[in-house]
Amino acid sequence: MRCRKFMVVGCQELRKRYDFGVPIMVGLGALSPSIAVSRTDRPPSILPLARAVPRCVAQDEETLQRLEEEWRKFPSLPIPAMKNRELQKNPDCFWHEMRQAADPCGDTWLAVLPSFALAALALPHSNASCERDFSKINNIKTKTRNCLITPTVRATVLASQAVKRGPEETCCHSWAPSTEHRQRMTSAVIYKSTSSISETDILFQ
Repeated sequence: MRCRKFMVVGCQELRKRYDFGVPIMVGLGALSPSIAVSRTDRPPSILPLARAVPRCVAQDEETLQRLEEEWRKFPSLPIPAMKNRELQKNPDCFWHEMRQAADPCGDTWLAVLPSFALAALALPHSNASCERDFSKINNIKTKTRNCLITPTVRATVLASQAVKRGPEETCCHSWAPSTEHRQRMTSAVIYKSTSSISETDILFQ
């Protein structure tokens, strides 16, 4: 009973903090690959979601009509990658693959729908990730390191994320650099002038 009460209170607190009836959050579920390729579970029209996020797609009549046509015919398109179950687990990879899919003549199957899906799925569901990034930057650019330039701060944050993105839980002490990292540790990269240095070079430093 205590566990049950705990779950009930947890759900009540979640409902206080999140509005599960927001049309955008409800409509984004249709862009899940497993639902988008289904012939029965998908909503009949994508226009309500497109009008709810006007910055993700042009709102002129021609573009919206093209988006609706691509949404309706999407499940019946002969795109092999649509049946890839592993690809469907990653919506961003799935829609990126759909954007590049082309017919035997080299013409892309979809011109509007994949770009709209990627833009809509990029919307943050909360500001927690942004707040975490701000905290990281505050820990990097302190009073004693206030002269760090923006590319250096950005590359430091990216390096921290790259270390944690490994197959297992790693930290800076157990992380092993790859051969590519070692090959880029040359004087031409390390001592390149600030005006010509790139973000990738700083990251590998």
